[in-house]
Amino acid sequence: MSGATEPPAVLHYEGREVELPVVRGSENELGVDIAKLRAQTGLITLDYGFMNSGSCESAVTYIDGDEGILRYRGIPIEQLVEGHAPSFIETSYLLIYGNLPTTAQLDEFRFGVRKHTLLHEDANYEGALAAFEEAAAAERDAGRPFEDLHWYLGDTLAKLDRYAEAETQFREELRAFPRSIPTYASLAMLYRASNRERGVDDVIAELLDAAPTAEAYATAARLWTILGERDRAAAIRSEARGRFRGDPSLALFERAR
Repeated sequence: MSGATEPPAVLHYEGREVELPVVRGSENELGVDIAKLRAQTGLITLDYGFMNSGSCESAVTYIDGDEGILRYRGIPIEQLVEGHAPSFIETSYLLIYGNLPTTAQLDEFRFGVRKHTLLHEDANYEGALAAFEEAAAAERDAGRPFEDLHWYLGDTLAKLDRYAEAETQFREELRAFPRSIPTYASLAMLYRASNRERGVDDVIAELLDAAPTAEAYATAARLWTILGERDRAAAIRSEARGRFRGDPSLALFERAR
């Protein structure tokens, strides 16, 4: 509801004049607040089927049943569930913060979610693996990609030292989401764990080609640092500072050291 003050509605009854507050809705529709009507007049309202009554105030939704309109935070609900709808992670961000994330916000949010979903060393990986495989099968049957699903499956397979299967899942994720920076990072670490040094070089090059952003360069620098290649990490940071000069995203490089 709007915080603006509207002129009141005036009810004339038995020689008395009663002012009732008028409120403006999220889409500028006006409503009369009758919460104190009974206390002021002894009257109640009769609205068969509640066809002309609002049950609450909402700052996030707009509903018009006659016109078939349902919006959440100004976004038509069909845009959140049909076709090229936001991913599960993007929709989660919307529910928490009230708006869809930018690319940088999405990367940061996804990193935080993944950090808290990593399995403990003593966890039952086989049980998690079975759950992920079942979800992946359902995804294939439905014909719609579910962002991060194959990443989680690949991550679990990698923890079981099933590197070839893990690589397949990471590649599956990249086919559906070719700019998935965390998936490139996982794939690079997988190649290092399986002693495929050439693969590390190739996948970091793929990352910077597919997602030439400050976040991708920061990830590449972080990878080379973790892998002990500090000169290569420094070269990546230097290139990024020239490429993204003045970009606030360069703060990401403080985390890449």
